[in-house]
This record gives sequence, C-alpha cells and structure tokens, in this order.
Amino acid sequence: MAAAIVGLCVVKGFASAIAAGPSLHSPYVDNAWRILIGLGIVPGSIALYFRLTIPETPHYAKDMENRAIQDAKVIEKSDSGSGNNSQEVDVAAPPKAGWTEFFRHFGKWENGKVLFGCAWSWFALDVAF
Repeated sequence: MAAAIVGLCVVKGFASAIAAGPSLHSPYVDNAWRILIGLGIVPGSIALYFRLTIPETPHYAKDMENRAIQDAKVIEKSDSGSGNNSQEVDVAAPPKAGWTEFFRHFGKWENGKVLFGCAWSWFALDVAF
C-alpha cells in the first residue's frame, strides 16, 4: 500500500512535466522511474540491516555447534583411515525433486493453500497495476 502511495505521489509530482512532454520516452518519465526504484531500495536496505544484525536464537547456535562437532569427527575419521589426507568423504546428495514430489507436496491442502494464496496475491497485484 505504501509503495502504491509513494508511486502515486512521485507521478503526481511529475504530472505537469510529463503531460507537457512529447511522449512517454521523455526524461521526466525516466526520472520518475529512477526515483521510484531508488526509493524502493530504502525499505529493503533497512530490512537487510536488521536481518544481518539480529542475534541468532540459542537453538540455532546449539545446532550449528553440534554440526561443527560432527564435521570435525568426520574429518578426523577420514584422515585416520588410510593415512592419506586427500581422501574424499562421501556426502549423500539430496534427491532431485520432480513433478511427482511437487504434486505430492502441494496436493495437501495445508501446502496447496499457501501456494495458491501467494500466486493469487501476485496475480491480483499485477492486474491492479
């Protein structure tokens, strides 16, 4: 809602210059577009700052500590195996997702309604603009 209001204010501020211009390719339209894109950076930058400075939860920190301990054990085990330090450690790759997994996951109502709600919101926003 705030983005639409800011966009309306910027366009209203350039309205007389745009109306007097010869076409939609006037420099005033370009300037209005650049101002809108530049203003869009502000909330994203604020959110990024807070996301990067937020402290991690104790649960996540403990999980990362446990993973580090497990990784150290795997490396120690692989190094002591044959005396060859360049030995590769086999790590199981996650399975590739396909259409069957997609339909199985989003076929459940609790997952499908989230996908539908997100897709409908984007569609409605595109129609409105």
